[in-house]
Amino acid sequence: MSRNWVATHIPYEIDNGVVKTEGVHYKVTGTFLGGLLGMSPYATPFSITSRLIGAWDEDIGNEPAVKTGKLLEDRIIDYAIAKHSDIGTIFKAEEIFAKREGHHKDWVSDFEDDVFAGHVDGIVSKDGKDYILEVKTARDATAWLNGPPQHYLLQTMLYNHFITKQDRVYFLLGLVGTEHYNNPNSWIANPNNCFLFEVPIDREKENEYIERARAIYKETVAKGISTTATDSPIDQTILTYLKDTSGTMDDLHNLIEEYGVIRTANKQYEDANKENVKKEDELKERIKTVMVQWGIVKDGPVSIRQSERKSFDFAKADVEGFDYANYLTKTTVNTINYKEDKKCN
Repeated sequence: MSRNWVATHIPYEIDNGVVKTEGVHYKVTGTFLGGLLGMSPYATPFSITSRLIGAWDEDIGNEPAVKTGKLLEDRIIDYAIAKHSDIGTIFKAEEIFAKREGHHKDWVSDFEDDVFAGHVDGIVSKDGKDYILEVKTARDATAWLNGPPQHYLLQTMLYNHFITKQDRVYFLLGLVGTEHYNNPNSWIANPNNCFLFEVPIDREKENEYIERARAIYKETVAKGISTTATDSPIDQTILTYLKDTSGTMDDLHNLIEEYGVIRTANKQYEDANKENVKKEDELKERIKTVMVQWGIVKDGPVSIRQSERKSFDFAKADVEGFDYANYLTKTTVNTINYKEDKKCN
C-alpha cells in the first residue's frame, strides 16, 4: 500500500538504521503513543521517532475512512447525548477546550507537557467528576469484540493521565460501510451501528506506559535521533523512502535507468502476449454474458459476483439546483510520465 508522503525539507542522515536530524522534536500525541511503545499494528518505535524528529511525514486527511470519521464524529456524539444520558452529561471538545483551527499540527494541546500533547473528542461529567470520551469509526467490529484495541486504549490513557485522572474512560464506536465513504450523510446513527464502551483504567499501568514513552523520547527524539529500524515491513518501507529521498542526483538517475529497463522488459512481454491478452478478455466477456443470461452463479472455477456501483450525476444535480461545488475537495496527485528517447539509426 502506497503512502501519501509529505516532504518535510528537513536534512537528515541515516547511520546503520538510525535516522538523525537537528533541532526538530515534535511531541508525542495520543495517536503516536501506541506506536512509540511498540503496541500498535500500524506504527513502530522507529516509524514514530523518525517522524517526530521531522525526517518524514504523511497526510492521511483525505483518506476516505479518515474523512468519514471526522464528518460523523458530531453525529455520533449527538446520538450518545440523546441515548446515554445515564452515564452523565456529555460535552463535545469544542465546548470545553481551545478552538481548533488550521492544520492538526497547529492545534493547541488540551494539556501542557514538554513531551506529550493531545486533543480529546469529548468529556463525560457525572457527580463532579470528568471522564475522557473518545470517538472512533470502523468498518468491522471484529477488533472491538473484547473492547477497544490496545493502541486506542493507550490514546485515552494519555488523555486521562494529564486531564481527568479517573479510573475509567468512555468510547463511542460508529460502524460504517464503504458506501458511507462517498456519502457520509447517508449514515444514520442507530442501536445497530453506534455503541458505547465504558472501559476501566489501570492507573498504575497507565503511569508505567507514560513514563516508558517519556524515557524513549528523551533517549531518542530529544537528542534528534530515531530508534534503530527493524526488519518489519513498516520500518523497511520508511527506511527505503528516506534512503531514496536523501540520495544524490546520480542515485535518482540510477533509479530512472532501472525503471526504464524494467519498463522496457514489461512492454516487450506485453507486446509478445498482446493477442493472448485480447483473447482472454474476449472469452471472459462471452462467459460472463452466457452465465448472466442463463442465471448461473458458479460453474467450475468461474463464478459471477454482482456489485453495485454508485456515481454522482452532475447533470441531474445542476437541474435540481444542487451546488455540488461546495462539497468538492482538492487534492494534489503526482504522476510520473516516462518518455523514451527516439534515436535515429
